[in-house]
Amino acid sequence: MPTTAGKKSELIEGYLTMIEERGGVPALIERMDEYHQCVDRMMRERDALMRKHPDKWVVMGKDGVLSVGDTLDQVLEDVEDRRRRGVQVMVDFLDTNPPELIL
Repeated sequence: MPTTAGKKSELIEGYLTMIEERGGVPALIERMDEYHQCVDRMMRERDALMRKHPDKWVVMGKDGVLSVGDTLDQVLEDVEDRRRRGVQVMVDFLDTNPPELIL
């Protein structure tokens, strides 16, 4: 049975390999930055998008809206090729009647 230290070392090696396969730390940071740009843009434009596309699914890229549709499957299919090339996107449902959350 592997020791806890052995399991930890194995996990770390796995993560390091995964990071390198994805272009290393700089590439991951760049992808995270691009995703944050998508999220920021969605937050800035959300009110206008809600008025224009109520109760629709929206996919936002860092440069703007990539797809709008009635179903999640539809908008993901619209942007599938872009996502395969590593383009980061933000997906949101513009719900005009969101559920209430009690915290």
